[in-house]
Amino acid sequence: MASGMNDRSGRATTLSRPITSTATSKQTKKRASSAAKTDSKPFTFPSKFLSVASGLIALLAALAYASVFVIFWDQIGYRERGTPATVFPVTGNEGIDTLIRLAMPGLSKECPAGAVCFGKVVDGCEEPDHVIQYGALSRLVGPYLPKGWQFVVPFAGEPVCVEDKARLQLEAKKQTQVENLVAYLNDIVRKWTGSMLCGEANPDPDMTNLELSIIRDPKTRSLIGMPASSGKRQLRALVGTKWSDEKFEEYWNLVLFRLASHAAAGGQDPSHPPIPLRTVVDSATGRHRLLTTTSAPLLSFTCQARNTLWQAATRYYPHLLLSAFLLATLVVLNIRRAAAARDAHVAATLVEDILDALHAESENHRRDPLRHPVPGLALNALRDHFLRVCKTGGAGLDAYGFAAELDDAARTRWRVSDARVRDKVWGVVRAAVLRNACVRETVMEVGGEEDCVWQWIGSFALSPKKRKMVGERRQSGMVDASGDSVESRAALSKSKQAGGEDIVDVKKELFKQGEQGTRSSGNINYPSL
Repeated sequence: MASGMNDRSGRATTLSRPITSTATSKQTKKRASSAAKTDSKPFTFPSKFLSVASGLIALLAALAYASVFVIFWDQIGYRERGTPATVFPVTGNEGIDTLIRLAMPGLSKECPAGAVCFGKVVDGCEEPDHVIQYGALSRLVGPYLPKGWQFVVPFAGEPVCVEDKARLQLEAKKQTQVENLVAYLNDIVRKWTGSMLCGEANPDPDMTNLELSIIRDPKTRSLIGMPASSGKRQLRALVGTKWSDEKFEEYWNLVLFRLASHAAAGGQDPSHPPIPLRTVVDSATGRHRLLTTTSAPLLSFTCQARNTLWQAATRYYPHLLLSAFLLATLVVLNIRRAAAARDAHVAATLVEDILDALHAESENHRRDPLRHPVPGLALNALRDHFLRVCKTGGAGLDAYGFAAELDDAARTRWRVSDARVRDKVWGVVRAAVLRNACVRETVMEVGGEEDCVWQWIGSFALSPKKRKMVGERRQSGMVDASGDSVESRAALSKSKQAGGEDIVDVKKELFKQGEQGTRSSGNINYPSL
């Protein structure tokens, strides 16, 4: 048993040895391979160590950078363009200090082009339409840093002066609005000037007595201009409520500044278009501003027509006076010619009727001397019968001062405006009657007194029959070659056959018939010229 157990243990020992030796050999090989690898690669630091080391180095560099700025804080800043950079004695060694200056160019910076610099601050730009533009980092951290600290921010970029496009657009828009307001104000001044020159109503009813007293020169009373306060009121009413009072005040000041700058430049400002508006000071007090314009005033149609006629009259007055004289002469001559023709017509009618009356009275005397004792008619009786002065003035008279009517014997009686016209016409009639060889003027006893009488001395065969019937009696009847109508000739022949009826009675009957026809057909129309 013992031997068996020994054999087992010996066998076990024998079996276990090769296994141990195998493990040992593996470890030996592993160590050998590790040693070989260690001998073939260089030594490296861990990554964490490198990160910590680089952070410490950056911190030390930042502290060194900051310490330099802190040491020379009162000396660093922007310098004028074209001047050499300032050398700061950091270490006292010129070479090292030069290297530091090259490594830290922020210690002495040149002022940006077109900028105005004070110390460590870029205060603004020289051009009024430029603005300072910072880098992205400066815009990011600048609002949180004290004034001047953007100078020391690394990698911030240098500020530059660029055109302020937004401001330029706003200024251009504002300038356009100012020019439009100036144009509107110029139209207001033109309209106001035209109304005042024409004597029309004042376009500004709110104008005070003080304003009215300064618009004219106290000596010549000539119009100077419109008060600026009145122009402001009218321009405010034109703009309306779309602008606030503050905005309108701002633009009104800009308008006044525009007028003042234009006047100061003598109207030769190349940056702005010329304007016709001007500002003057009143001559009465010398303290109030008046607005005038070189443009023509705006006139109403009636005022413009009146001024045009007046200018034409003052320019061509010799020709107009000559034309008016010639026209007046023609009118007067035409009136006189028409009046003379009318007088001749009246005189001819009177001569015919008077001759007919003289002939009839001569025949009446021959037939019945008892009833007609005088073989003629008195001149005054004839005149008062055929020419009567109108007692109602000019009522019922024509344009020439005459009016006609018929008597019982169908003869024309005339009414005139005054005795002067009657005497004038009667003078013509008397001369014409006396030129007739069948009439004689003599003196006979009429009604117990001697009077001037016209007497028919011609033969009965030379009877002066009327050549026409007046008015529509002539139109309604047929007239033969002798001038008598067919009805009158037939009535006269019938009267002769009946035994010599009085001619005057026959004519009266004819006149009554004609008068009835006239009344039925309308008023009497006497021959016109």
